[in-house]
Amino acid sequence: MPNRMSRGATLAALVFVTFAISASGADVGDIRWTNDVRFYGDNTEFGGPYRDGETLLGGQLLSYFEVPVGERITVLAGGYADVRSGGDDDPNDSEPILSFRYRISDRAKFILGTLETERRHGLIDPIQVSTLELTRPVESGMQYVGAGNGWKVDGFINWQRENTPEHREAFDYGFVGSWDVGAGFGAEAQIHGFHVGGQLYSAGEEVYNNVVIAPGLRWERELPVVGASRLRAMYLLSKTTEDDAHPERETEGDAVWVELSVRPWERTRVFAVVFQGEDFFAAEGDPNYGSPGTEPDFYERERDYKELGGEISFPVEERLTFTAEARVHWIDDRSTEFSFRVYARVPVSWVVRPAGGHRP
Repeated sequence: MPNRMSRGATLAALVFVTFAISASGADVGDIRWTNDVRFYGDNTEFGGPYRDGETLLGGQLLSYFEVPVGERITVLAGGYADVRSGGDDDPNDSEPILSFRYRISDRAKFILGTLETERRHGLIDPIQVSTLELTRPVESGMQYVGAGNGWKVDGFINWQRENTPEHREAFDYGFVGSWDVGAGFGAEAQIHGFHVGGQLYSAGEEVYNNVVIAPGLRWERELPVVGASRLRAMYLLSKTTEDDAHPERETEGDAVWVELSVRPWERTRVFAVVFQGEDFFAAEGDPNYGSPGTEPDFYERERDYKELGGEISFPVEERLTFTAEARVHWIDDRSTEFSFRVYARVPVSWVVRPAGGHRP
């Protein structure tokens, strides 16, 4: 049923665009057709108690029209499809792309509908697991994106499931901010929450909430030999609704996350992560950073996690970008694991109706 509804919404979006292309004569901007083709392979060799190993292999297409309907307003309409290779379940997915975008200024906008989700809004792995870039590239809700001299922010709410008699509502929300201080130093702040609840059809039932707040600092400098270098440190605080099955577990936790990255060669990045936490948990975070395990009865209060990785990204053709990444994971004193990802992206765009309404 969800895919059928998604296909119907996508068809409605394309009907709207067809009408807009035919009827629009306003000289407010080009109507563009954008196609973002993505191919991915992600393999995580995890055998520890926190996160199961997983292989993701497939391709995605995001295809949409950008229709300016005023000096400040643009509507995006189209669809998204994901075709996964292998697996016992049917992983194929489709979603409509429908977005109202109001340009507040040259570097700020308000979005209603399909959100901008580049690299999970900038959230770090303990707060949102990196595979969401592949499994949930399309999100819908409300968003503010802004930037200025030395600062940028992204605030959003992503509505994952509506409140119905069959299931309760679910949404996540977040804020990511970055501010330059001077002399290579900067301040950062990240907030992310996940909520399941709704009282419309289930009045009196307990709701579930998880929230993580993470202030931090960074330092960036061009150094001899290793090139562009960046050091980030963040202090994470988490709070979660009490687990009725395990009331003895703490509902609040904290952690320290430190990342050092260098770029010794063009289009390469080498990075190391050190993480220590106590009773920390993020509902959408990488489970390797949290105290709960995959088994309901497993729980490790004090966590020690380290990571070493490398990434290379280079253009193959004029529009094709290929990225390869590999990581080694040290999970407490239990195991050493390995993961890798390859990713190719081909964005193409055409003007289907130039400003003024005359076809090229």
